[in-house]
Amino acid sequence: MNKTLGDINRISRMPLYSDDIRKIVMKYAMDQIDFPDPKDQTYMNRYLVNLQYQHSDIRRITIFTEGNVYFTKSFISSHEPFIEPWKDQAWFQTVKSKKDPYVFAAERFVPEKEQFFTFARQIKNTENFDVIGVIRIDVDSSVIKKMIDISQVDNETEFMVFDEEGNLIYPNASHRLRQTIGSLHDFNQIPNMEKSSISINQEKFFLSRAVSKTSGWTVVAMVPQKSLLVEVDSIRKTTIIVVIVTLLIALISLAILVMQVTKVGRILDYGRPSPRLFNRSL
Repeated sequence: MNKTLGDINRISRMPLYSDDIRKIVMKYAMDQIDFPDPKDQTYMNRYLVNLQYQHSDIRRITIFTEGNVYFTKSFISSHEPFIEPWKDQAWFQTVKSKKDPYVFAAERFVPEKEQFFTFARQIKNTENFDVIGVIRIDVDSSVIKKMIDISQVDNETEFMVFDEEGNLIYPNASHRLRQTIGSLHDFNQIPNMEKSSISINQEKFFLSRAVSKTSGWTVVAMVPQKSLLVEVDSIRKTTIIVVIVTLLIALISLAILVMQVTKVGRILDYGRPSPRLFNRSL
């Protein structure tokens, strides 16, 4: 997860290293222009498309200015993805006032009802460090599923991802299990539970947690006790089989060795040994 989110973080920094992009953003932040120059629009479109090609899960990249203009390239069908004016939106105010230059969030857009993970970063004037704009990257939620599928070693372990505030972002758990958990426990408290296990419908689950340093998100794995017991039993049986096979091999080898020694002894006791015997031994 840290690698994937780190890639998004890296892509979001690219405009900070481009003097041309900063000049365009500053131009529309300072002059309060309502419509962008066609040349600026073309340049920004190419730039944003190039950023999208760097990560296949990016669905939309938008650069907002402090003025009335924003530039966006999107693979999402909605024609009005943002509520105007964006400067009054909570996420925009959060990233502007945040001491850290970026913020992660999860949002569900209508009418697509698709969930996206939002990464927003400040764009600053390098002369006075005023915030002149924000770059926002919307990432398809399937990126989390891909990471879980890669790391998942069995089909019974349930994964859930929570944001910094403890809100459930991505549930890998089945709908039935989520409903049951929700009726017994507050979902938002699961990342902070001191317990190492919880019981649901007389079934025990062990909890394992890990916090992403990049995003501050918490990944919680719920491992059914029965699956661990099956695994331990499998290891035990496998160990016993290995020991038995090893003993059988040792006994067979010993029996063959005894037969060879006995044969040589009989030849030495009752008859002259054949030269071929010694040649074969050598």
